Formats: sequence, C-alpha cells, structure tokens
Amino acid sequence: PESYRSRSMAAAVMTFARRAGQRQQDDEAFCPCCYRKGTPLCENFDAKSSQEKLAGLRSLMRAYGLGAYFVPSGDAHSSEYVGLADQRREWLTGFTGSAGTALVTESEALLWTDGRYFIQAAEQLAGTEWVLMKSQQPGVQELEDWVNQRQDAFSGPVGADPSLVSISFAQNWKKKGCADLELGCPNLVDAVWGATKPPTSRQPVVPQPIAYTGESAASKLARVG
Repeated sequence: PESYRSRSMAAAVMTFARRAGQRQQDDEAFCPCCYRKGTPLCENFDAKSSQEKLAGLRSLMRAYGLGAYFVPSGDAHSSEYVGLADQRREWLTGFTGSAGTALVTESEALLWTDGRYFIQAAEQLAGTEWVLMKSQQPGVQELEDWVNQRQDAFSGPVGADPSLVSISFAQNWKKKGCADLELGCPNLVDAVWGATKPPTSRQPVVPQPIAYTGESAASKLARVG
C-alpha cells in the first residue's frame, strides 16, 4: 500500500540522515527546514520549491564532506528516457527535457543541456538559482572543464551515485583532469526526495516483435559471440 511505502521511505531517509549527521559534529549538522541540530534532514523535511530542494541537498553534501554533487539524467541502464522514479535531475531542477546534467556546489547550481532545449530550459529555470549552461556554445565550458578549473576551491570531492556513472563518462572525467569522483555515499537526491519519490516500476519486460526489431535477441547474441 502507498501509505506503507511512504512510511518506509520516510524511515529510510531518517536512517540515512542520521548516518550522514554522524560525519559532522552535532553542532555542525542541522536541518534546513527547522534548524534542528544533529541531523542534516529532520523527519518532517518535505522539499517542494527549488530553493528547498537545493537546501536539503547541500545539507547532505556537508554531512558527507562533499564539495559538489553530480546529477545525470539517465538511470542505472544509461537510458535517455527514464521511469518516474529515476527522474532525479528533472525533480531537482524543474527542467523536463530528456537530456541534461546538473551540478550543485556549495554556492552554485548549474544545468548543462544541448541546443534542442535552450529555450525550454531557460523558461523552466527562470526565477530559480539554477544557471543554464548552453553546451557547445562560445564561452561556455563543458562540465568537466568547469570542474577542473574550480575543483581546488571546492570544500571536498564531487559526489555521485556510482550506478549512474558510465564507464565512458568516468574515463572522460579523468582524461579532463578532474579529481576522482566520490562514489561511496547513497544517492543524495533520493534522500532529499524522500517519501514523495515515486515507486520503482515493477512492470514486466516485454520483448518487441521482429517487425520492430528486425532481428531476434537470440540472433543478436549469437553474432556477438
């Protein structure tokens, strides 16, 4: 039942928050909604606005000693179009386009997207702290270059959910001279999203007919060897 799922999610978030709070001194960790000391998020934290979501994320970043947090658009399968439970970047930023990458630091919130979405992103980010970074435009640094030039000033490493970081992204990140990502903490966006996060889909996987795929899965696997 939904009520049970919500209570379970809330309990999980509180456990997560308490563990995160242990990484700080009790007088350093505090909830951004009630300023309660000793925990980065209280049991009543319920982020609705862009400002509240960023405040919650930054509170957890401080608890985990992170200087920035990386939020891609894809899911654990690197899908471009993801289920509701995996729309973390959309929930955090308010930008609903299918392609985009967000980075949150202690003082900045940036969203990179491509030319298909410049107008849409500008409209959806208007009035918030988010800054639109127009990829491939003159004078606009790509994510890795932006981080590389500023990482020495960060208060800690850049964190990310390891299940959302592809091998190619990690290789390019290292190639551009960025410091190693911190992959040892749980997904911080999920923790801020809390009990209102949609459940993960449990729908069965349905193979597409050959009329759409042009070749069976068995044939493709045989060709791969």
